[in-house]
Amino acid sequence: MYRVVLVDDEPWVLSGLEELVDWNKSGFAVVAKFTDPEQALKEIIRIRPDVIFVDIRMPKMSGIELTASLKEHKIDSEIVFISAYRDFEAARKALQYGACQYILKPFDQNEVENTIRLLDDKIRKRKGLVSVNPEEPDNMLSPEVELLFRTAAKYPVCCLALCDHSSNISPDNDLIACTPLVIKGESAAYLLSAKTKDSIYGLVSSFKTDPSDGKGFSRIYPDFTSFPEMLKEARFSLNCGFTYSANPLTAEIQLFICRNISKNLTLADLASEFFLSETYLSALFKKNTGRTITNFIQDIKIFYAARLLLNTNLELKDIASQLGYEDYSYFGKLFKRSFGISPSSFRDIAGKECYSNSYSINDVSRGCFGNTSSTDV
Repeated sequence: MYRVVLVDDEPWVLSGLEELVDWNKSGFAVVAKFTDPEQALKEIIRIRPDVIFVDIRMPKMSGIELTASLKEHKIDSEIVFISAYRDFEAARKALQYGACQYILKPFDQNEVENTIRLLDDKIRKRKGLVSVNPEEPDNMLSPEVELLFRTAAKYPVCCLALCDHSSNISPDNDLIACTPLVIKGESAAYLLSAKTKDSIYGLVSSFKTDPSDGKGFSRIYPDFTSFPEMLKEARFSLNCGFTYSANPLTAEIQLFICRNISKNLTLADLASEFFLSETYLSALFKKNTGRTITNFIQDIKIFYAARLLLNTNLELKDIASQLGYEDYSYFGKLFKRSFGISPSSFRDIAGKECYSNSYSINDVSRGCFGNTSSTDV
């Protein structure tokens, strides 16, 4: 999913543009909005989005000045200028700075949608990326996708990585081959192929994740022919904030817990499911993850709750219920124990930061648990 930043000194313009079209359906996600161009400059340099919609006329710094500064910092985002005037001189300058498009306010939905299609085509060609759509079986079987999977499996240890922001996965050694690709509904995705399992596990363990900057990894496979399953696993890892154990049985238990995240699983339930004694199961899980099963279940539920708070409009009680917490006050205590603030405060702070110095993620629920309003996982 391509990441979009919106910059305009009028908040209502930002909201109007964000709500005008279905960005996610087109493979885009609005990850940040700014009313202050100077603050936008600092954050864009850090975020490095794929697309920037920016107003030409703003106090402190014009859209053209902002673009010029970004070019100096070698930011190659696609630029779309927006203006309330048919300012042809400004349009000419915009094109000089490599603007992809110039659109007028008030926005016309068809014009914005056409611009998005143009951006999609231009970015795809520039990056030379293969697009994978798991929802279309014919796409998964296309010669282009099959060739991608075959050539990406350079070594015998393969893994799929997902992350909320691009440029996060970039191995700096010759032990791991990293192939970027476009997956519908995902912000950034990479096919990792390593010479040894230790190389993959070393890379995975080097990353830290939090609800606003998630990273997820599938289990290890010999190639990418099991891509649909790898994608499901990576989505669980991304949205629940954990990595799979190198021990196959422990990883299978982790996956089972994620698939049943809305249920209040007990140690007895898991022991029965995997035909193990409770004592052996507890010792196995603790040895290979460093956490008890109870702590693991609680941790992934609270992490997923935080992502839902950041990126959906679900009511707090519905989020708690979806994760198996019928007692909302108990859920609130667990959440505060993990993040230091209440769920409502967590959401409020995230909402305020959306207009200031932090990006917001609007694409968190990517089908990992199905529809986010459902408790059937």
